Amino acid sequence: MFVFDEVTSHALARPSYQKLFVHPTHDRFSAQEFLAELPHHGLSVRGAFTKIQGDYLLGTAVKQVSDGG
Repeated sequence: MFVFDEVTSHALARPSYQKLFVHPTHDRFSAQEFLAELPHHGLSVRGAFTKIQGDYLLGTAVKQVSDGG
């Protein structure tokens, strides 16, 4: 099981967040972009939600099991 708690590009664009934290300006992603990427890595989302107006993405995913055939 993969449990995630990610800061989204929405939060990182806030001036208050930029004053409080130093964070790279490249490779930022929205909640939707993060969730769309998980299947490309063999993960199936079990549940996910955002908090604080989309600033944080929390959820779980599981490794997809191949049938071996």
